[in-house]
Amino acid sequence: MDKNREEKRQFKKDEIKEAVRKYEAELIEYRRHFHRRPELSFQEKETSALICKKLSEMGISLMEGVRANSCVGVIEGDEPGPVLLFRADMDALPVTEETGLPYASEKPGIMHACGHDAHTAVLLCFADFLSHHRDLVKGTVKFVFQQGEEKKPNGGSWIVEDGVLDDVDAVLAWHCSPELELGVVSATEGPRTASTGSFEIRIQGVGGHSGFPYKSVDPVSTGALIVNAVNQLIGWTVDPMSAAALSVTYFEAGKKGAYNIIPDTAAIGGNLRSLTNETADKLFCRIQELAENICRAKGCTCEFMREDGPPAMENNRELSLRVKNALRENGINAMNTPPIMASEDFAFYTRKKPGVYFNVGTHNPLKPETACMPHNPRFCIDEEAMSIALEVFIVSYLELT
Repeated sequence: MDKNREEKRQFKKDEIKEAVRKYEAELIEYRRHFHRRPELSFQEKETSALICKKLSEMGISLMEGVRANSCVGVIEGDEPGPVLLFRADMDALPVTEETGLPYASEKPGIMHACGHDAHTAVLLCFADFLSHHRDLVKGTVKFVFQQGEEKKPNGGSWIVEDGVLDDVDAVLAWHCSPELELGVVSATEGPRTASTGSFEIRIQGVGGHSGFPYKSVDPVSTGALIVNAVNQLIGWTVDPMSAAALSVTYFEAGKKGAYNIIPDTAAIGGNLRSLTNETADKLFCRIQELAENICRAKGCTCEFMREDGPPAMENNRELSLRVKNALRENGINAMNTPPIMASEDFAFYTRKKPGVYFNVGTHNPLKPETACMPHNPRFCIDEEAMSIALEVFIVSYLELT
């Protein structure tokens, strides 16, 4: 082990927790500011402007050619090393806040109900930390403040398309996780979040009088057969040791009150999630095949449409194990947890480059309000989790450089 490496490990053991403590008030101040002033996906102009201003004040350069509201800060070290990227999402949700917090959203119908305010606060403080410890910087660090995680076309895909990852060696991010207790950090190797996609089947029949159904081609009964078949598809198609969730979420046909009219058309739609992109592709093909065959047998025609969201996300096994061991050495309770069926557009990053996605526990059993899951109007975190997340970023950075 070279001298510089030994010095970094010494810093990690003796000084890192004290360095994090110095940011406790700043983390809370940033987070509460963003919480009061939430902005919806692809509308994060005020948030982005403040972040760019803060990064400039830190002496961190801003990357050009990044689309719309996303903002990328860059620090280059004097010594060669890897290019590491740390990402925070910064968009809020169309949710009316019901927490009653003194720093609740000041914008009706908009709320940081998924913790992106905390993600942004932590990355800002991490950027500030490295701006004051440039002697620790080897290679290049990119700080990505990303727009539009919650909404298609997903800001993560734009970051990749804009070339931000082209020279990057590894990508890292974290997420608030109320399903984990405060102090617990997950850095599990392998699958972490599911792919997500939607489908719609538009059925064309021949409408008519309900007294003469044999003179019509009924899209409603055809649709009912399709719904029943799709709801059984997981059992027919997916290995029970794999994970997939398939739901029909709407069925539209006819007009309310028109009891004696068989309609011409019907529409069925739903959502598909899977921990592997291959399983998702297989299921989408089977849904289309079932719909077309059932419609053909019933004398209808149909149009099948598929829209993909973020792909399935996996942590790089080697990187995850490496940083998890480093976190444990630093006294952080890093453990393995099962993957979840939520989706995350950080998957666009990890599909292109090796990455680690951390889940940081935000539920304090002494504060029942922190048990509320994301996307709920009462979502609330224990703000101490941000200090843990900042420590996770610093420890991971020191381990990987």
